[in-house]
Amino acid sequence: MKFKIQKISKEIYKVTEPYFLEHANIFIFCGKSFDLVVDSGIGLENIKSFLVTKGFNPKLFLTHGHFDHCGGLQYFQASDVLMMPKVMTSLSNRELLGLDYLDAKYFAQDAGKFSRKDIALFVSGFEVSVTKNMKACNDNIISNGGFSFEVLHAPGHTNDSYVLFDSTRKILVTGDAFYDGEIYASFSNSNTQHFLASLKKMRKLDFDIVFPGHNEIMDRKHALGVVGRWIRILSQTK
Repeated sequence: MKFKIQKISKEIYKVTEPYFLEHANIFIFCGKSFDLVVDSGIGLENIKSFLVTKGFNPKLFLTHGHFDHCGGLQYFQASDVLMMPKVMTSLSNRELLGLDYLDAKYFAQDAGKFSRKDIALFVSGFEVSVTKNMKACNDNIISNGGFSFEVLHAPGHTNDSYVLFDSTRKILVTGDAFYDGEIYASFSNSNTQHFLASLKKMRKLDFDIVFPGHNEIMDRKHALGVVGRWIRILSQTK
């Protein structure tokens, strides 16, 4: 199985890469003008082709420049990508891709058509393809005729981390800015003080549901509990 797709509602879908055990969540928010795809997985398989065959009209937004969120960028045309300038800058620096966590041991032993050799070659040769005609997006609002997301800078995990907030639908899409899991704040472009400030900022937003970069979707109570825990942990590491 290349990808696993789950229908969350009539307008929202979740896609994962089951062969990569540490997979990031890929969310699709359907609209009249295009379907907004948030993050693109590791890129071992063609995520855009998969989505098109399922009937989607995808445009891609990247929450940040780590390999498990941006690897599938290579399958999208420049006109299909909405990428913030800080993310584009990060993708040009291999040291900022988080590749310490791209290891063959994180792939399922039964990875479908992929042999262990295939996976080893993919891991050792991992690259992110940014075409020369791909332009950075400076829009603060992304609207697709179904959702209207405010793009908010949320540095901490990385300095190029962004979240999407739809105040009407009370939806927050967080990437790795927070999720119910282990905190990773030791990358070369991580910053604990910025992380704390971002978490406190997000805590004040009027959301009802969080679509995170990893693990399960959270209601407000669950999400606020996670944010509180992360703030406590990070405050002890300052």
